[in-house]
Amino acid sequence: MNALQTLKRCLTGLALLLLAACSKDSPGPTSLPPAVASVTAAPTTSSLTVGDTVRLAATVRDASGNVLTDRVVTWASSNPAAATVSGTGLVTGVRADAQQVMITATSETVSGSAGVTVTAPEPTVSFATIEAAAFHTCGRTAAGAAYCWGDNGAAQLGIGALSPANATTPQAVSGDLTFASVSVGGIHACGLTAGGTAYCWGGDLYGGLGGGVPGPETCTGSTPCSSAPLAVAGGLTFSSLSPGWGPTCAVTANGAAYCWGDNLDGALGVGADTGSVQSCSVGPCGYTPLAVAGGLAFTTLGAGNFHACGLTSSGAAYCWGDNSTGELGIGVNAAPGTCTRGPCSRTPVAVAGGLTFTTLNVGTQHTCARATDATWYCWGLNNYGQLGTGATGPETCAASLCSSTPVAVSIGINLTAVVAGRRHSCGVTSAGAAYCWGENVSGQLGDGTTTNSLTPVAVAGGHTFATLSPFLDHTCGLTTGGAAYCWGSNSNGALGDGSTTSSTVPVRVAGQPAAAAAAARPDAAEQQSHVGRPTVRKPPSLAAPSM
Repeated sequence: MNALQTLKRCLTGLALLLLAACSKDSPGPTSLPPAVASVTAAPTTSSLTVGDTVRLAATVRDASGNVLTDRVVTWASSNPAAATVSGTGLVTGVRADAQQVMITATSETVSGSAGVTVTAPEPTVSFATIEAAAFHTCGRTAAGAAYCWGDNGAAQLGIGALSPANATTPQAVSGDLTFASVSVGGIHACGLTAGGTAYCWGGDLYGGLGGGVPGPETCTGSTPCSSAPLAVAGGLTFSSLSPGWGPTCAVTANGAAYCWGDNLDGALGVGADTGSVQSCSVGPCGYTPLAVAGGLAFTTLGAGNFHACGLTSSGAAYCWGDNSTGELGIGVNAAPGTCTRGPCSRTPVAVAGGLTFTTLNVGTQHTCARATDATWYCWGLNNYGQLGTGATGPETCAASLCSSTPVAVSIGINLTAVVAGRRHSCGVTSAGAAYCWGENVSGQLGDGTTTNSLTPVAVAGGHTFATLSPFLDHTCGLTTGGAAYCWGSNSNGALGDGSTTSSTVPVRVAGQPAAAAAAARPDAAEQQSHVGRPTVRKPPSLAAPSM
C-alpha cells in the first residue's frame, strides 16, 4: 500500500467517526435549577436574656415544597443594637428591648423572619439572711438590699405595686433602702436601717405597719396595705424588730419595748385600752409604737399571732397578750385577764418555772427558748408535737392540745438553735445538720414526705445550714456557704425557685450565683416522689390562721 492509499484510508476512517458522532442524539439545552419559592426561620419566636444566644435555622423550599439544601442564605437583624445575628443564624442578645427584634433569612430575594425578644437578666443575689412568712419569703443581702418573693395579695413583696399577684423569684423591695436587718410577719415585713429607723410594708389589717394611719393602698378583701416601705411613725430608733401577725414589736438601744398593731387580746402590752389605743377594722390597735408597760429592759423581743415575749438582760422571760393556747407560759388558768379570744394578760407576766434563758424566738402560738444550761424549752400550742417533747399536749387549752408552761425539748439531738413556726419547729446542730418536727402536710419538714412527725426528721439534701426559718406551710434556710433553700408549700411561689410546684425537699432559691441548674430541683424521678401539693394558686386569707 503506497502513501496515497494510506492517507485515503485514514481520511475515510476519520469521516466515518465524525458521521457516527453526528448521527447520535444531541442533548438539549442545560436544565435550570428550581427557583426558591419560600424561606422559613425557626423557631418563629424566642426569648433570650442579654448575653445569651439562640440558634435559628433557615429552611429553603421550591414551589413544589422540596427542600433546597444548596442555596446560600444571608441573615439580618432589624435592630442590631438589641440583637445581632451571625452568618450562620446565631442570635446574641445585646440589650433588653420591649419591642420584638425581627431576624430575617434571605435566599435569592425570598425572605422569612423570626421574632426574638431580649430581656434583662435576672439579678444575681446572695443572701445574708432569709425568713419565711405566711405566704411569702424575704431575704437581705450582705449589702443591705431587701428582696421578697411569693404572694403579693397584701402587697407584702414591697415592690411598689399591687401586681403581679405573686412572684416566683426574688424581687427587689422598692425605695433603694439599705437595711441592717429584715424580718417578716404573717402578711407584712419590716426592716431596720443601720441607724435604727424602722420601715414596714405589706398588709395593714391589724395596724402592724405602724405608719400612724392605715396603709395608703387597698389590697385583698378591702384590707389597707402599702406596697412600698413606710417609715414607722413616732421618730423612734430601734436595735431590733419583730413583726408578728397581729402585733409588731421592737426594742430600743436602751432596752425599752414598743409594740404596734393588734390589741384585741392585749398584745401591745400597754395595759387597759386608753386614748393611745386606736380603732382598726378588726378592733383596738395602735397605728404608732406604744411603750410596753412595766418598765422592763429587754434584749430580745418576738411577736406571734396575738402575743409577744421578750428576754430581759438577766435572762428572765416575759410574755403578754393572748393565752388561749398557753402562749404566755404561765399556766392555763393563770392569766390575769380575759380578752376576746380567751385568757390573756395586757401587761408582761413572767414565764413560769424560774428559768433563765440566753435566746428566745416566738412562733405563731408557741415559743422556744434556750436556758443557760443549753437545754431548750418550749411552751404554747402543741397539737402537732411542735414543742419537741415527742408527744402532743399534755394539756388542753381552748379545745386544743398545749403546754401552758415550759417543757424541755427532748429529741435526743444536741441543737444549737430551735426555731418555732406554726405547727412545726426546726433546729440546727453545731455541725449544721437540720431537723424539723410537727405538721408536714405540705412537706414543710423537708424530709421528702408529707407525713407528720412527733420526733425530729432530718431535712433531706445533705446541706449544712447556718439558720432555719419555719412559718406556716413552708420553711427556708441559709447554708453555711450562703445559699438559700426553701421547701414546703409553693402555691404562691414562696419557695422562690421560679415555679409554683411544692416540694418536700429543699430547692434552691433562684437568682443566686453559681447555682447549677440541676441543683434548683430534684431530678424528674425524684420529683415525682417528693412533689404532690396542688399548684393552683388560691388567694390566701389575710387573717391570722386558727390552731
